[in-house]
Amino acid sequence: MLPFETRASKTKMTIMVVGSLIFVALGAWIVSMPELFADQRRGALAPYAGWASIIFFGLTGVIALRQLFNSKVQIRVDSVGVYAAKISPDTIPWRAITGVEAMEFKHRSVTQKFAMLRLTEDAGITFTRGYKLTKKVNIGFDYKGARIHLNHHVHNPDKILAAIEMGFAQYGGHQ
Repeated sequence: MLPFETRASKTKMTIMVVGSLIFVALGAWIVSMPELFADQRRGALAPYAGWASIIFFGLTGVIALRQLFNSKVQIRVDSVGVYAAKISPDTIPWRAITGVEAMEFKHRSVTQKFAMLRLTEDAGITFTRGYKLTKKVNIGFDYKGARIHLNHHVHNPDKILAAIEMGFAQYGGHQ
């Protein structure tokens, strides 16, 4: 199973782009028809909700569109370590990983899966800007380590997690 590589799922990214476009269009409709909401008690807030929808889902759509045309490897697990494009531009070496933990967030019918890599303090890893921005929030939730999102890839999240766990079992702490 090792080395293991996965890329962004074109199908999932297409669904995200289409969904974003629908919500951008809905937001534009709300902004363009303020008279529909004028009689309602909180109708004055409708244009703000419309603009919020346009901005949030517009940005989400742009990010998904970028991923749709990105054919680069997003996650790689091999004898050197774990490469996660959204965490670090470099491979995180096994010597810097002290543990691997599976995480799952469920909300109604949606389940998001993550792999939490517990890292040594002096790992000397270069992190991406996105990881640095979310690191403080993650620590606030007591998520100490690098949290790798496993959904939205070509491979099943459980298969990706199994590859990371297998790599850690084989190479972790031995180098």
